[in-house]
Formats: sequence, structure tokens, C-alpha cells
Amino acid sequence: MQMQKHATAARFAEGLAHYRGGEFQAAHDLFEACHADAPDDNAAKPYIVRCANLIATPPSPRRALARRLGSGCKMDKKFGERRSAPQTVRPYPGVTTWRPG
Repeated sequence: MQMQKHATAARFAEGLAHYRGGEFQAAHDLFEACHADAPDDNAAKPYIVRCANLIATPPSPRRALARRLGSGCKMDKKFGERRSAPQTVRPYPGVTTWRPG
């Protein structure tokens, strides 16, 4: 299985780039090819399902833009999404700056 994973790594990375760029049909095709070449490797399966759902029900343009920029939430860190620069938050009037730690 390690040989299969190694053989499909470049294709999987390309599919992930298409997925993160919002090109869900291209990503779906690449993940399908990865799964066909390495059926024992389950890494591509969730992305195949996600891409199929996003093709059937595309995200709104606003959501697609937020996805590309990254929302800055903790889940972005967990799943490796690109984060936007930290924003200045003013939780109370009179507080000048506060940055989450």
C-alpha cells in the first residue's frame, strides 16, 4: 500500500490544490483517479464525497471567497486551510486593540 500511496501522492496534491481553489470537478476527477490506482488508500474517499456534494450544490460566491481566503477559525488550523492575517478585534468600546492568542 505504501507504494500505491507514493505513486498517487502528486495526483492527490494536485486534487487538493483544485479542491482548495474551488475547482471541484477537476478535484473530483483527480481524487477518483487516486482511488482507482490505490483502492486500499482511504485518503481520497472523503474528498470524492465532498466534491460530489459541492458539484451538486455549489457554494455561494461569498462562501467561495471566504473559503479561498480562510475564515481564521480553529478548524482551519486543524485541517490545514490557509488562514487570513489576524484582524484587530475591539470587543468593548474604548479598547484599542486585542489579538487572540
